[in-house]
Amino acid sequence: MAPIFQSLIVELQKQIPQLITSHNGQWNSLEPGYREIIRADLKQKIQSITPAASLNELDDLKKPPRPKDWSVSIAHCLTLGGWAAVPRPWRVGLDIEQLKRVSNAIVDRVSGNEERKLAPTVAALWGAKESAFKALEHEQPKVIAQITIDQWHSDPRGWLVFKSSTHRTLTGYSCVENDLIFSIALVSA
Repeated sequence: MAPIFQSLIVELQKQIPQLITSHNGQWNSLEPGYREIIRADLKQKIQSITPAASLNELDDLKKPPRPKDWSVSIAHCLTLGGWAAVPRPWRVGLDIEQLKRVSNAIVDRVSGNEERKLAPTVAALWGAKESAFKALEHEQPKVIAQITIDQWHSDPRGWLVFKSSTHRTLTGYSCVENDLIFSIALVSA
């Protein structure tokens, strides 16, 4: 995984030791069957930790992955795919996006003026909103524009930390590596 994002995951695992993630360049959205492969890897990794976990929900590609005992999030772009998982009651959202695919026009449709002014970059705001939306699961608003990401600060280790005034138990992190932005959001128990 990208070094800065990997160091972020290590830091998060100090707070939430059960947080697990994986990624693979062969899980990109151009590869045939990438969705099935990602979910199979996710299922195998969780079952290696919790053999009795009920993960049948991961088999249905028409539904969001919502196992009973685990919060999982899947992300993919044209060059990379990955997933994150954490035992409930925690919830997780992951986003991986190519920087060149994030445009002002797209972010303008889902963000307010003040929110855009506060964000360090449009790509950071997009990744934050995407990962937050996924982490909210059953609390997701009807549209992503209803999530406000309006608190940002830089961590000296290379990532951004974001929070939401509309969803106070949500904290997220973003970092740019090469041509990708990685974002992970967590909703606390």
